[in-house]
Amino acid sequence: MIDADEVPPKRPASDPGSEGPAGVSVAGAAGVLPIGFLYGVALLRPSLDDRYGGPTAGRVALLVVSVLAAIAATGLVIRWIVGRRLSPAALGFGRRGLIAGVLEVAIPTAGGAAILVALAHTRHGGWDHIPDLGIGWAATYLKYTAWACLQQLLVLGVVQRRLREGGAPTAAAVVLGAGFFALLHLPNLPLVALTAVAGLVWGVAFARRGNLFAIALSHGVVGVIADEILDMDLHVGLHYWERLAYRASLGEIIQ
Repeated sequence: MIDADEVPPKRPASDPGSEGPAGVSVAGAAGVLPIGFLYGVALLRPSLDDRYGGPTAGRVALLVVSVLAAIAATGLVIRWIVGRRLSPAALGFGRRGLIAGVLEVAIPTAGGAAILVALAHTRHGGWDHIPDLGIGWAATYLKYTAWACLQQLLVLGVVQRRLREGGAPTAAAVVLGAGFFALLHLPNLPLVALTAVAGLVWGVAFARRGNLFAIALSHGVVGVIADEILDMDLHVGLHYWERLAYRASLGEIIQ
């Protein structure tokens, strides 16, 4: 279990990542960069859908650059994990802290879910908009939970962990990690606000319990409700602007 008051071991002074400004090592700060790069290029990823302009030469080129950069950044993260010889359990994918982690996030998740459901009822004036997915609800939840495992591995398992190892206090690492997580969802401001709040809750839970499965289970619940019940736009980056432009054009056609 990761205790909030426990300071992770720092690198020796001879290591290139020696202590830098504000107590955060250069190595610790640099550990954030591959993830930022990974999501930075992802935000530039265009859609090749005909509704948004189709597969033009410029869009295809930008997509190829984004994919290659994402592969490179992912490789850097994997190299860091392998170089540290971190097992899945050490990263947070184990039984240790699972039950405690689930209990840690249970009340905030239930409260957040209730707020999103209430907003959905107010926004849509009822429940007629909710799709009848049947057994598909389980599949949708599993999909969101699996995607959440990857996101939280990057944000909590790498970024927040690197900040702590670099010397950042727990509170600072949690806030910076949550802010980083929120910024990944630009320019979708409602989603940025939601992920900022959720990121703080999940960051605290991870700092205290160290289990990513528990965080992913909570993330899955919030994702399903936001998407299927609130019908919130969950797109980010260039694709978000493309959808807005497409909707505006539909409005002009209707008028």
